Amino acid sequence: MAAMNRLLSKKAQAPASKAIQGLPNVNYYVPILATMGATLLVILVVGFLTLVAFGNVGMFWSEYGSADTTGGILFCGLLGILGLVITVYFLLAFIKGVRDLLTPMQYTRGTLADKRTIGGRLVGNWLGITPSYAGPNIDAATTITDEQSSVSADRSRIVQTRNAPVAAPAPRRRGSYLSPERVAASFAPLVPPDVPPGDRAVFRVEGDSFENLSPGEEVLVAHSRFLEHIYFVAHMRDGEWESFRSKALI
Repeated sequence: MAAMNRLLSKKAQAPASKAIQGLPNVNYYVPILATMGATLLVILVVGFLTLVAFGNVGMFWSEYGSADTTGGILFCGLLGILGLVITVYFLLAFIKGVRDLLTPMQYTRGTLADKRTIGGRLVGNWLGITPSYAGPNIDAATTITDEQSSVSADRSRIVQTRNAPVAAPAPRRRGSYLSPERVAASFAPLVPPDVPPGDRAVFRVEGDSFENLSPGEEVLVAHSRFLEHIYFVAHMRDGEWESFRSKALI
């Protein structure tokens, strides 16, 4: 029985995932450059095929008059229009990559409002965050006050002994062990935010961070502004940041 209790205690204290203590160092430019390179390749290939399709339309149009040329015009015309739409879409993505190269990493910090797993075209794990700060200032985004440190204790790591002394009854109080004013102050913006507080920010994240975050806690997301590459997601544990680094940025 004693051995089993020690085993359960170790399981209770073991981390539930591969979290990183503190904020990780990331290379901001490599994923953006890789995305831009792949996007440029798609633009060149699809653009060439689009020109070929429209060239065939012109050729069939010059020979217009038979059923074969009519079918060829319709088929190649539809392919050309589809290729043009795809080219414009990836061209806009390439422009976003250029803008990200000229923009520093962005940090969105706020309260996790909800978590959703969505299927279909936008399949993935999504976090809805009510931001208290959004901008490039890492100091403003990561500063932890004493009140925030007090309410970030990881209670899952607290192991209760079987023969723990009985605590003396405390005076009955309403609410949490911190006054409502202090709890509210812990979620107040540290500096004037770059975006109006209350605007919903939505991010698609990986399963590790999605499973270990709980609605209502304060989280920090490091991402590029336009392509929205997620570099890491962090939350507070015992007064320090605990991070989940993105493993698939592209």
